[in-house]
Amino acid sequence: MKNIIYCIITIVLISCDTKQSESKTTKGINQELSEVLKRMKALDQKYRHQLMDIEDMRKRDSIWMLQAKIDRENLKILEDIISEYGFPGRSLVGEDGSRAAFLILQHSSEETMEKHYDLILEAGENNELAMHRAAMFQDRVLMNRGEKQVYRTQIYSKRVIKSETGESYDSAYVWPIEDLRGVNKRRLEVGLNESVEIYAAGFGV
Repeated sequence: MKNIIYCIITIVLISCDTKQSESKTTKGINQELSEVLKRMKALDQKYRHQLMDIEDMRKRDSIWMLQAKIDRENLKILEDIISEYGFPGRSLVGEDGSRAAFLILQHSSEETMEKHYDLILEAGENNELAMHRAAMFQDRVLMNRGEKQVYRTQIYSKRVIKSETGESYDSAYVWPIEDLRGVNKRRLEVGLNESVEIYAAGFGV
């Protein structure tokens, strides 16, 4: 179920990204590689949207299996790209291409995310990846480590059982955060324009 919350967060991020215009300049952009990554992004989202509306756990699990197979194939291709070019950033594949690479790594295993942690942060610092995406990746890795997040982008869920009835349901929570008082300022600095209160409320927290 934790993956479902991650999925929803990523979909929200993609929705916000569509409001940001991409430069029409193609100078220096590897269009062929960019198109490959954009097709991979479409596959990355192929089944994730469906999961938001499915309550049947068996059906949800079967769809996750289909998406997991796609994720493994996407990651293999991306790893080859990184081996040849480094992180495929804005200057190489444009905004959409860099976003696609981020999503694929964001949906990889904890070990893979840890492996590429410094690469993603460096890409954000060098403007090869939007800083709000690098911030989201950073928070995810810190949560995976069991450490406090910095920008409060990570929300998780856990199963709650009512003692009176035995009924169970999933409840959403914000992962613990470092320096809570300064978080909204940090969010603005990396392009996360919603306050933590508004962001969390969108997930029912």
